[in-house]
Amino acid sequence: MTSDTIRTPGAVGVGVGPFNLSLAALLAPTGFNARFFERSADFQWHPGLLLPEATLQVSYLKDLVTLVDPTSQYSFVAFLGAHKRLYRFINRTESRVSRLEFNQYLQWVAKRLPNVEFGTEVREVRLDADGFAVQVDDRTMQTRNLVLGTGLVPNIQPWSRPYLGNEVFHSNDFLRHPIDATGRVVAVVGGGQSGAEVVWHLLLDIVHLPSELVWISHRANFLPLDESPFTNELFNPAYSDYFFSLTSEQRDILLSEERLASDGISPVLLQRIYDRLYDLEFLEQAGRRVLLLPGHEVVDMKPGNQGCHLTLRDRWGASRTADADVIVLGTGYHYELPEALLPLAGRLTWDHDGFPVRADFSVEWDGPPELRILRAGRGGKAGLVHAHRFKPGSLEDQVGRADGSIPASSRSTSAGRRRRRRASSGCAHSRRPTASDRWSCGVAGAVGQFSHRRVRVSANRPPRRARTDSRLGFDSRSARVHPRGLRLPGPSRCVEGGRCGRVWPLNPVHPPPTGTC
Repeated sequence: MTSDTIRTPGAVGVGVGPFNLSLAALLAPTGFNARFFERSADFQWHPGLLLPEATLQVSYLKDLVTLVDPTSQYSFVAFLGAHKRLYRFINRTESRVSRLEFNQYLQWVAKRLPNVEFGTEVREVRLDADGFAVQVDDRTMQTRNLVLGTGLVPNIQPWSRPYLGNEVFHSNDFLRHPIDATGRVVAVVGGGQSGAEVVWHLLLDIVHLPSELVWISHRANFLPLDESPFTNELFNPAYSDYFFSLTSEQRDILLSEERLASDGISPVLLQRIYDRLYDLEFLEQAGRRVLLLPGHEVVDMKPGNQGCHLTLRDRWGASRTADADVIVLGTGYHYELPEALLPLAGRLTWDHDGFPVRADFSVEWDGPPELRILRAGRGGKAGLVHAHRFKPGSLEDQVGRADGSIPASSRSTSAGRRRRRRASSGCAHSRRPTASDRWSCGVAGAVGQFSHRRVRVSANRPPRRARTDSRLGFDSRSARVHPRGLRLPGPSRCVEGGRCGRVWPLNPVHPPPTGTC
């Protein structure tokens, strides 16, 4: 046990996925005392989907640190240099990084960080007189800031739950369920990136091709990710500020319009699958082995004489059936509250987008305002709904030191007064950021998409430095944050100036089902 683990940390991270790993890498050089705990023995980034041919959907520069601190020793380019492969990487013709290589990079960073502990589980978080009491295995520590980074869990549809096993499983576990598809019927349910990667993988091996591959998606077609430059502008900080200022109804409209900004299949992968289907049918004489069923939803599944019997419904309400020996569920993911936080569940606010956040980007809850819970932002555009944006470099200034003292830089100086006034906005820069202020004033959802947020957004006054972005059609002067003025769906309703009613839909805990069709 190091001295850092004995000291009361200024922040405790629950789980170490890419987001909390990014935060740990950004905080490590600052001296801020934060500790991040992960129950797994080492870092693994979706190990069940680390297919050898899978690539990243975004630029490798959107790594853990580069967009915040381009000179960081924890960047992907630094990883390439440390492994003597930078020149050869530059000479490659493939512009996209494989997931296998990026996972190597993430593991390399995880092993070098002094503020991360693997094989250590946060078992319970409760509230006491001194703040959050965090039980970590056999020891308890106090903190005033929690960062939740436990990630998402697979969506398992009710019709498939009784049959989960070696023949019916989520795509997240694909490599954990080695299957011999030779001569068998395989159904892939889901028209997103994961489902497409499984389809591509199954079609590559001409020796072990399935007799038929059924690809089912509820979407009208197998739709591409929108990677165009103006769409990528939606992930910039100015748009994040604008989006954060909208009502929940307005956000829902924008999210439905911008869904393919983060939730689609890489165009390159779609082209590869299409080309592969052509080659199999006309060049390799394997025949037409793939049945494409976009616009269909699986509504029921039952054991058949051989394999499983699927009942489908198309977008117009007509029914059809399909039989399969193996079913891979590319049905996405959802968020569940970590079990360690169940003692606080009744005090947290929850709506259809997850945790609403306050103006300082902490989760809405009815505990002491100086105690903050921050959740790792969701990847993609949906992460802007409740963007958990805060400035790692100034976190200590915002909450005070672990021993309760006020940092010297915040005592009795005009700069300190400015920091204290700005604490609720999540930004504690002095008037002109210095070279050391490379940290973001906010985290805008996707890992690595950090930036200085110099326009102060306030519920009571316009930003000091208003600016208009005519390209995107919004004016930053209209950005107002009313953390308690949003009307929530269902029985939970917020009234201007009042407190939000809390709705907590407890997630049912299902024991891991076993069995096959």
